[in-house]
Amino acid sequence: MGALKNLGLTLMLALLLLAGPAVGAPVRLGADSVVVTLAGGVLVLRDEGGRMDFAEVSGAAAAGRFVPAPADLRFGTTDGAVWLRFDVVREAGAADHWLFEVVAPQLDYVALYDSNGRARHAGDHLPIAGNDVDYRVPVFSLSLPAQEPVTYFLRLAGSEPITVPLFLWRPIAFFETRLGESMVYGAFYGLIGVMTAYGLCLALMIRDRLYAAFALDIGASALLIAALSGHVHQLGLSEHPLFADRFTGMAVIVQALAGIIFVNLLLDLHRTVPLLNRIMRGLAVVAVLVAIGWWTPLSPWLNDPSWTLAAAAAALGLAAAVLARRGDRAARIYLAAYAAQIAGAAIHFAQLAGLLPQRGVLAHAFMGGSAIAVVLFSLAVADRIRRLHAELTARRLAEARLRDLALSDPLTGLANRAQLDQRLALALERQAGGGQGFAVVLVDLDGFKEINDRLGHAAGDDLLRQVAGRLRLAMRTGDCAARFGGDEFVLLAEGVSGTEAASLVAAKIGAALLEPVQLDAGPVTLAGSVGIALCPEHGRTAEALLAAADAAMYAAKRSGGAGWALAVS
Repeated sequence: MGALKNLGLTLMLALLLLAGPAVGAPVRLGADSVVVTLAGGVLVLRDEGGRMDFAEVSGAAAAGRFVPAPADLRFGTTDGAVWLRFDVVREAGAADHWLFEVVAPQLDYVALYDSNGRARHAGDHLPIAGNDVDYRVPVFSLSLPAQEPVTYFLRLAGSEPITVPLFLWRPIAFFETRLGESMVYGAFYGLIGVMTAYGLCLALMIRDRLYAAFALDIGASALLIAALSGHVHQLGLSEHPLFADRFTGMAVIVQALAGIIFVNLLLDLHRTVPLLNRIMRGLAVVAVLVAIGWWTPLSPWLNDPSWTLAAAAAALGLAAAVLARRGDRAARIYLAAYAAQIAGAAIHFAQLAGLLPQRGVLAHAFMGGSAIAVVLFSLAVADRIRRLHAELTARRLAEARLRDLALSDPLTGLANRAQLDQRLALALERQAGGGQGFAVVLVDLDGFKEINDRLGHAAGDDLLRQVAGRLRLAMRTGDCAARFGGDEFVLLAEGVSGTEAASLVAAKIGAALLEPVQLDAGPVTLAGSVGIALCPEHGRTAEALLAAADAAMYAAKRSGGAGWALAVS
């Protein structure tokens, strides 16, 4: 029921904005009134110098110098002040306590005078604690007599364009509606907080500046929205006039700088579009100079930061569009986020200029566009993580391939001499530390030279590959088979000790070699001479074991080949 009630209040507010009272007529508060807009019933007097006091303004009202205000209550920029006059009548049965809301968070000074000249003051140059209601825009509490018209004068002054939607609220309706609005802002700032923490955690874990830039960019967006919506003032952070006048401008510059840094890193512009990268760097330097000029008495053109953000936004959009056209997925996601953010900003500034109403969904267009952009930015960052993971995986695979090439025989895929030396060194280290002994088995193919000469080198290579495959199958898990050179192979069999174990290894290798090898020219019968050396019986170094195995292999070959021999101690 609460949600339906708030929806009804919102619709009522929209209808009231579309159809205000007659020009100059008093605002009437009936028994059923909940929220009333002040539009056509407001009169205006421009105080160009800003020096008129209440007595002068009251006299001007009596002299008829006030004129009907624009229906949208848009008065533009003024060097002085704008005085508004309106009358309120509380009809019989209507509540006597009302809240008067001035929806203008950027105004420096707002003063509400009753007909006797008693004034209450608000504005972002004044402490929030002095306001009738602790809220992000000026809100004044009114107690109205029954059926008597009460005249109020409202003085407005500020450096920003003056557009001031005005509302009279029943207090309970005001707080119910603004509670819903606060929940929307709370959800937005919560989203910003989560995404900022997400970016900072990634920056710390992955050590990539992109994620810190992501956190900075969305944090800058939240800062700008907080400044434009009045939350910075509500928190008491901009009460000093010098700071209050410059806080929003500084937030704009920070947003421009953060966006430039984030997009440069996200889209890798120094590599993908060097020209745009140089333009971005130039804009960053200009933004810093504008920030410095913002605190110095330079020209108003330099002190206005809005063109800096506009230029940065144009460059960011151009960069994303160029890369999106090239098929960059992160650029396409960023471009969608950019469009949402620009649309929200355009609606907001159109509202400040009075071109669009500040009501309904449009009232939170800037915040909504920024929220959509933040979510899309996170998706772009997630795509960067995906790309980074893919690049790391490809790099690791390439490194693994290089290691394999460095430690593998290119013809057979077995270990090469370098890997064999590493494995022998590890096996010797383990054996010296009390581990088991091992066998070094050297295999020389009998008659390979004749086969190679008769059938050609291609057939010889094929034969070597097939022999390598058979030796690989004859090995146990953890053993190492290496091509030692030409038609010689070495097997490292750990855990083998004694003549009996050596004979089993030799028999297994002999059986693997006895089967005919199928070549393109036909089957070829093959045999091998095998020499076996045991550690530590036949040596305690790689050189000694290989020499012993080689001598044993030649002993087997002198015995007619197709057999094996154990090294001599």
